[in-house]
Amino acid sequence: MEFMWIDGGSFLMGSPMEERGRSADEVQHQVTLSNGFYLGKYEVTQEQWASVMDTKPWLDASRSQLDDIIFSEMDVISQPNHPVVYVSWDDAQAFINRLNQTVGKEIYRLPTEAEWEYAARAGTTTRWSFGESERLLGEYAWYAGNTWNVGKKHAQPVGLKRANPWGLHDMYGNVWEWCQDKYGEYDTSESMDPQGSSEGLHRVMRGGGFSYDAQSSSSAHRGSDRELLSFGFRSSFHGGLGFRLLRVE
Repeated sequence: MEFMWIDGGSFLMGSPMEERGRSADEVQHQVTLSNGFYLGKYEVTQEQWASVMDTKPWLDASRSQLDDIIFSEMDVISQPNHPVVYVSWDDAQAFINRLNQTVGKEIYRLPTEAEWEYAARAGTTTRWSFGESERLLGEYAWYAGNTWNVGKKHAQPVGLKRANPWGLHDMYGNVWEWCQDKYGEYDTSESMDPQGSSEGLHRVMRGGGFSYDAQSSSSAHRGSDRELLSFGFRSSFHGGLGFRLLRVE
């Protein structure tokens, strides 16, 4: 896996009241990240997952007891350079634990929601890191406008779209990305290294996906889902859900 170094710093997390299409849970507040970190240049791929876990959840899901009608809506693509999908938050933790066992120390984890947004913004304050214009989104992201709505009903290979100013690809679109935090209302006071809510069964996911509209991929937009997704409850939605890793050294 390739990683990009992200310097620590301060930023306004969330969206301003005047931002088009914003959600009520994006309350803007000042956040400081006291330490820098490495973040995956790309989303974790199927090849990387299989090499560590020796499983293929994107195929297992399609063979589960789910109704075939669900999967008729989405192509299940098995290619080494496509992002891993059909993985729960708990699945991502299992992958991380195995990586950490391999290196003998705790250096890999999911990014917190604040770290994710800070990296996605890459020093910008606009709706996306490239500005406010939705017309440019297709240069940076796979989203409904250039995938689902034109018959490409699956995630695309990582790294084909333009990177953000800090060299990160697919921060917008392609697949939703799990974050470390539990989902909850923001603490709107100025905060240092926030860790998210201490309660709840849902974890944050960020970035939007190939079947979602433009606003879902904005820097501030928040999504969430349950930590554990048994195969009996996975649906075509989870075919657009993956993650990228943070490395602390």
